[in-house]
Amino acid sequence: MARTTAIISTSTGTNFNLTSDAVRADSFYGYTDGLHTVAFYFANFTGKVYVEATLANNPTSSDWFPITIGTPADYLQLTTHTGNVARTFQGNFMFLRVRIDRDYLTPANNDSLTHGQILQVLLNH
Repeated sequence: MARTTAIISTSTGTNFNLTSDAVRADSFYGYTDGLHTVAFYFANFTGKVYVEATLANNPTSSDWFPITIGTPADYLQLTTHTGNVARTFQGNFMFLRVRIDRDYLTPANNDSLTHGQILQVLLNH
C-alpha cells in the first residue's frame, strides 16, 4: 500500500544536466518493505536519467549510488521521448534523488526544442 507520494523534481526547464534535491525514501519512515515507484513525465526528452539512492542519514556526495532502472543499465536513455515512464524497485533506502546526464550530447546547451525536458518526477512508496 502506498504511504507517501513525493515530488522528486519539477520541470528541468533549461537545465542541461541536473541533480535533484534528496527526498525521503521508505527506510527514512521506518518501513521495511522497501518498495518504491518513480514516475517520469517527459516532453521531447533526450538524455540519460538516473535514480540514485543512499543509506546514509546525512549523505555526502560520495554516499550516492545508482539504482538499476534500465535494461540492463543503471539509467534510462531516451531520444526525443514524450510520455510517461514508471519504474518500480525495492531497497531500504534513506533518500532518493534523480540525476540527468546529457554530457554526451552536442551542442552542450539545452534548447528545449532539441533536447526537451522532464516535466516532473514523482515518487510513491
